Amino acid sequence: MLRAKRDFGGGASSLGFMATAVNRSISDDRLAFLRTAAYAGGVDYSHRFGGGRYSFFAALGYSRIQGDTLAIQAAQRSSARYYQRPDADYMAYDPTRTALTGWNAAIGASKDQGAQNWAIGLSATSPGFEINDLGFQTRADRITASAQTSHKWTRPGRVFRFASVNASGGLVWNFGGDRTSTAVGGFVDGQFLNLNFGSGNKLPFVQRFAERGYRVLFVNVRRREPYPRPAEDAFCALSWGHAHAREYGLDPARIVAVGHSGGAVLAAELGTIDDRARFLRGCGSPLPVERWLLGVVSIAGIFDYRTKEEFGAPHNAYTPRYFGGTREAVPAVWAEASPITWADRNDPPFLLIHGTADVMVLPVQSGRSAVLMRRAGMEVDLVLVPDLDHSGILGDAALEAVERFIALLAARP
Repeated sequence: MLRAKRDFGGGASSLGFMATAVNRSISDDRLAFLRTAAYAGGVDYSHRFGGGRYSFFAALGYSRIQGDTLAIQAAQRSSARYYQRPDADYMAYDPTRTALTGWNAAIGASKDQGAQNWAIGLSATSPGFEINDLGFQTRADRITASAQTSHKWTRPGRVFRFASVNASGGLVWNFGGDRTSTAVGGFVDGQFLNLNFGSGNKLPFVQRFAERGYRVLFVNVRRREPYPRPAEDAFCALSWGHAHAREYGLDPARIVAVGHSGGAVLAAELGTIDDRARFLRGCGSPLPVERWLLGVVSIAGIFDYRTKEEFGAPHNAYTPRYFGGTREAVPAVWAEASPITWADRNDPPFLLIHGTADVMVLPVQSGRSAVLMRRAGMEVDLVLVPDLDHSGILGDAALEAVERFIALLAARP
């Protein structure tokens, strides 16, 4: 694997290149289902202009796999592309093939500063694109168009200290021109003058757990404060939950942290950060050394802030302010706040849930992080929900996945 990237114009522009190669020497016919070679490469470019208010990005990639006809048949018949579909007259299933090639491309623009922000993007992945030998991919044969817009009010009014409204939409077609998905989502968020939070879709999701008999601790943190204050609030909330567990009928050994978006990052930090004492200063009570959490559920979360190419425009504009500097200026802070930095075999089990239509935090963030967590010795489950975006993921599919995960953990001694 090779990755190189160069910044230009004081960090306003960047040009990157990536290449991967896998070669296998297979002499046993029983292993003919494995590919003998897999190559992938790509270039990416980004540019910020208008005083940093606007950004543009583009990327182009190519892949080629080789192997026995059995291996290439499996690739053609994979659920990512289904070459054998009788209605797929734009691609042909060939059982004699010994190679498969493909490409992907993406282009987009966004306004990242000011009260009114927006982002638009267009991407395409050809049916033959395949990178799973040394990467992570669940879909091919897709052309996606997406757009999102948001408006935020940062000055206190009669009711809210701040508020924001977000809307997003996306269309997906296959290369035959058939529309396979239409997604529309919205999100309303704000903080009341009394410092409580109101949210357009998170509270109902939490209430559904309470209705099912779970004890729920709904935590507000200083979300507009710089790092590490929100993380400190999350750790203090967890330590408070342990200290007062008996008062509220809780089993302190069976606490599961569940979070969405920014809350998903905080939940993941609770489960992975080893230097917990640093974040517990002033909390009033400690956390146990072991079984401080039974498990962690992260829904549409960020696990590695350093991979900013996998975030939507709002996150790319917000994170430098959150960390007190750019990734290049304060790399240690960006790394410390990234749960993947701390991942090891001593962490509790994780469930990662992500919508495949999420353009705020791309689903590859959860997919790649699941792979890295497993390599670190962690127990990780990954659930990708088709055609749901960043806010739409908080629905029945996520609720059912969380309940299954909690039931599995609760059944353990």
